Amino acid sequence: MNKFLIFDLDGTLLDTASFAVTALRDAIDIINKEKQYSILLPSDEVICSSFGLPISDYYRSLLTPWTMPIEVAVHQKAMQLQYEMLKAGKARIYDGVESLLRFLKQEGIRMAIVSCASLEYLNAVRSCLSSLERYIDTWISAPEHNSCNKIDAMRQFATSKRGRILAVAGDRSIDMDSAHQIGVLAIGCLYGYGSIDELIFADYLATSPLQMKEIIFGLIKNIGDTR
Repeated sequence: MNKFLIFDLDGTLLDTASFAVTALRDAIDIINKEKQYSILLPSDEVICSSFGLPISDYYRSLLTPWTMPIEVAVHQKAMQLQYEMLKAGKARIYDGVESLLRFLKQEGIRMAIVSCASLEYLNAVRSCLSSLERYIDTWISAPEHNSCNKIDAMRQFATSKRGRILAVAGDRSIDMDSAHQIGVLAIGCLYGYGSIDELIFADYLATSPLQMKEIIFGLIKNIGDTR
């Protein structure tokens, strides 16, 4: 039987702050100058706290004032700058992530990323970070997956695969909710961008990718012991 593990991306595998904070702040600055807007620059802390939110909430939480034309202009410029930074090698995965993914591949675990981010963003990450692309079997953008809802995207993934999903790992409450909605364990990533309160319903908590590796090893061992 195939075994799967579902990951969130931002704040779980990818240290998004390593490139996206600068890209967004520069994008807002450029758009303000080009279009003579007066968009307020959010703090780094506010930007990081918004990583992983659905796109519809992400820009509304960051842009003051917010309008759809402002969102579109900032998003387009931010994506351009993010892609340039990704190509320049500015982005990084968390320490221990590649070791975790290598271990899962050796154990025959198939891996999927289900993210609230746009498909454009996921494709940019895939094209520039071979340390993720070589291990991840399936990349799903919830807004592009017949649904704007991460729970629905995970449910569709779960019903389309023949096998056992071991767990969902993520740093936001939507990841914990999604795991339980599809009837699997939830691993909360304390090192990500979500607050501790968002992970209150996690079945396990990981302070690092290394600890997540230990948790998943235990899950695999328990499966073997029950055969």
